[in-house]
Amino acid sequence: MEPALIMPEILIHNMTMNISEIKVKIYNQFDVEALGFKVVDGKLNAGDFILLRERNEITGKIFFSIDYRNDLSVNWGYSFYYSIFVPRVNAILVDLFPKNEIGDVEGVDELENTLFMPPHDFQLIRQLLDAPASIQNFIEEGKYYEDRFVQTCRIRKEIIERFALPFFDRNTTLKFINDEIIDKTPLEKMNEIIPGETVFKIIIIMRLCGNNRYDEFVTKYKNRIVNAIQSGATKYESYYQKLEKLLEYLNKIS
Repeated sequence: MEPALIMPEILIHNMTMNISEIKVKIYNQFDVEALGFKVVDGKLNAGDFILLRERNEITGKIFFSIDYRNDLSVNWGYSFYYSIFVPRVNAILVDLFPKNEIGDVEGVDELENTLFMPPHDFQLIRQLLDAPASIQNFIEEGKYYEDRFVQTCRIRKEIIERFALPFFDRNTTLKFINDEIIDKTPLEKMNEIIPGETVFKIIIIMRLCGNNRYDEFVTKYKNRIVNAIQSGATKYESYYQKLEKLLEYLNKIS
């Protein structure tokens, strides 16, 4: 019996690529346009990527990164997540709380996440991304390995198709978020689903959707903050002022 052939790694010696060239190769491997995504360029760190898919009033977002310090050694970073955001919700937050504002409410931008990937998905994805095949260098000591690059890209594309796209397809309207998530999830669990200024986002969505629990929710939440302040938690005073500012803004929406 002839011995099995051991296929060598596909190596292109001393091939250097700048970050722009690497990004183009990644986009081609992901079939970005075929999957309905557009690429965000601009104010990102060199190794960061953002892909957006717009559907009706909801935009799906995928963020990932590569560890690129120079063109001698490059692999995938550990950052990878998907989320959705609602431009109308973010427009209100940006209008009220600009990015350079200092306070309890952090400034936001137009790509602020409204709904984050489910915690269970996050754990499964971490297992896939932590596997040795996923984190191997595809440029090492200035040498580019095509098979490593293709393999690591394939793992991430499968994650997008298996997890991110179904998530985007489930959460297609603001009303769905209001009816199926906000109305069915205890407030104590909402920060795992709606990141950042969770309650502000909930209040905005409820108001925009005409949620019949809106007044009750707002009253209970305001009372909770007031009680905390009266009990000596003065750190919430500026937060309460911002809450009042948001409610005044929302009350003007017909």
